[in-house]
Amino acid sequence: MLKIKVKAPAKRGLANKALMKLLARHFNIDAALIKIKQGRNRRNKILEIPDNHGAEFAG
Repeated sequence: MLKIKVKAPAKRGLANKALMKLLARHFNIDAALIKIKQGRNRRNKILEIPDNHGAEFAG
């Protein structure tokens, strides 16, 4: 489980977009590949992040 805070407001999906951009940059993937599986309109989310050819999470 990760706890991530973004500065973008939770209006018009801006916080979700900021989250996707941040994770995409961290995992070196296209943000469009990250899917919100649950919680699109909630604070807590379940995301699907594709494996980047064996890349390990270095949180």
